[in-house]
Amino acid sequence: MSVMRYSFNIVLEPITPIHVWNGVRSVLGLDLIIDGSKYCVVDVESIEFDVDEVSNILSKKVDVRGFTEIVSKLYREGRVRCKRVFDVDLKTSPQGVSEVKLINDLLIPASTVKGYIRTAILNYLLTQDLNSKGLNHVKQVLDANIDLSVEPKYASPNLESYYLRAPRLKEQGGFIDLLQQILISDVIKSEDVKLSIRDSYIYDLTGKLIARLILETLDRGSLHYRMDISKLGSTLTQLAKGLRGLDKKVLDVITLIDSLKLYEPEKFLSILRTYSELLIKDELMKVSKFSEILKRVDVDVSDYMRLLNELLKGVNVGKCVPIRIGFMTGHMAKTVDIFISNNFRSKYDEICSVMTQRYHHLWDDSTLKLVWFNKSFYGLGWAKLCVV
Repeated sequence: MSVMRYSFNIVLEPITPIHVWNGVRSVLGLDLIIDGSKYCVVDVESIEFDVDEVSNILSKKVDVRGFTEIVSKLYREGRVRCKRVFDVDLKTSPQGVSEVKLINDLLIPASTVKGYIRTAILNYLLTQDLNSKGLNHVKQVLDANIDLSVEPKYASPNLESYYLRAPRLKEQGGFIDLLQQILISDVIKSEDVKLSIRDSYIYDLTGKLIARLILETLDRGSLHYRMDISKLGSTLTQLAKGLRGLDKKVLDVITLIDSLKLYEPEKFLSILRTYSELLIKDELMKVSKFSEILKRVDVDVSDYMRLLNELLKGVNVGKCVPIRIGFMTGHMAKTVDIFISNNFRSKYDEICSVMTQRYHHLWDDSTLKLVWFNKSFYGLGWAKLCVV
C-alpha cells in the first residue's frame, strides 16, 4: 500500500468558559441585546426599517448610541430576529455602550484545535533535541530560527520550518509540511451546547484591574471532530529515498509522522500531555503568585487553584487530556515560549522585551486573566480533549 490512512474521532468539552472570537467588533445593544437573564444575538441583516424610520435616522445623523436605542425599541416590538438566545452571567451591569466579543460561529474551529496540536508537537521535538543533542545545539537552533527584527507573527515560522517543513522538488515548488498529513474536520456533531455572556478581567501584580471585557463563551457541551492522519507505506518510503534531487529534509518530514506515531491514539495523547502538563504547572505558579495580592481586592482564585491541581493529577490518565485554547489564554498556550522560558531564560526575556515594545503592552507573566464562572474566578480556555 502506497499511503496508509488512520482515522479516529476526538471530542472537545469545555472545563472553564472558552472564547474563540469571531473577528468582528460587536456592540452591546446593537449586535447583542440583554433581556433580563437572557441575551439575544441580533440578526442585523433581518432588520427592516420603514421609510419614515430611515428618513428619521438620516435626518438626525444617528450615532452608535442612537442606533442601540432604535434596535432596543424594535426588539421590544418583536421586530428583531435572534440568531441565538442563551443566559447572561454578568457579575456587574454594563454601563453605557460597551463592546462585546461574540464567539465564532463554529464555536471552536478545527484550525484552533490543530494550532494547539502543532504547538504541542513543536514543544515535543524541541524537548527531544534538548535531551539527545544538548543545550548548546537547541540554543543555536533558537538563535538561528527566531527572528525578532520582523513583525511578531513572522518571528517563528523559521523555527516551525526547521522541524516541520521542507521544500518540495524545484519543479513542484512550495513546501511539504508535517501538518498537511493531519486533517481535522470542523465540528461534525455538537451536543448539549450552552453559551453565556460573561465578564472577564485582566489584573496586574499590584491587584489593579487593567481591563474588563464582556465575552460570549462556550460553557458546556461536546464538540465532535474527525481526525485523519496519512503516512507513506514502507514501499513508497523506500522509493522516495531513491529519488535523485530529493532533499534529505523532505524525507525527514515525510517519515516524521511515522517516528512520532501520531496515528496511535495513545502516542498522540502522550505528546499533548507533555505540553499540557507544562501549561498547567506554569499557570499554577502564576495563580499562586497572584493569590494573596488579589484577595486584597476581593478576588478569590482558590477554586481555580483547586481545579488546576485536579487537572495536573489527571493529565496522564485515561483517553482524555486537558488542553488550553482560545482568547485570553496567554502566549504560553499558543507558542513554545514555555519551553524557552524553562530552559533558556535569557532568550525568553529578550523575546518578552521585544514583544512588549511591538505590542505596546506587557508581554510577560505579570498579568492574570480571569473569567467570572459558577460564582467564582477561573482562567479561560481549559478544555478536555478525548480520543473516542
